[in-house]
Amino acid sequence: MNRDCLKVHRGSDRVLCFTVGNHEFQDYVEGTHFIASMPVTEVIARMDPPAPHEVIEAAGQLKYRDFLTVCLIVDHPDLFPDNWIYVHSPEVRMGRLQNFKNWSRHMVPDPSKSSLGAEYFVSENDALWNMADNELVELAASELRTIGLTKGARIEGGAVYRQKKAYPVYDETYRRHLEIIERFLKSLRNLHM
Repeated sequence: MNRDCLKVHRGSDRVLCFTVGNHEFQDYVEGTHFIASMPVTEVIARMDPPAPHEVIEAAGQLKYRDFLTVCLIVDHPDLFPDNWIYVHSPEVRMGRLQNFKNWSRHMVPDPSKSSLGAEYFVSENDALWNMADNELVELAASELRTIGLTKGARIEGGAVYRQKKAYPVYDETYRRHLEIIERFLKSLRNLHM
């Protein structure tokens, strides 16, 4: 764990091994079958030898949306019964709100508190993505007060989690590009996406 997949070494019809590593070391992971959970564009980019030109070109045309979760600790034991709420209020930028305690009481270490995740659908390097963590915590807290979901309870702190390439963009051309990539990936009999 805590190692990135750096290369996907392949033969003509199968994956041979992965090179994994971090800033401290690299290693090879061999196996009979490989599961890749990273974005398909990153699998293609890490192929060694490189994927065919038309596959690389198709991967370059796929787009993703990125995702921010601002987790807040709220000094209230039970704010609302939902575990997820889609937010459509034009006064705020959050798109969804998650109430972790309503998924499982074990997700919140102190039963007298609530943990809320304000979710923002963003693009890497846009203004929200680049906002400092403390500013994002204040933004999410302010937006929760604006829509009234904290019931006036004090927000004690928070943390920010950024997830690159969380959602594929289904535009008018993605299917055509994805079909090219899928044909190539299916030719690697022991790679499972």
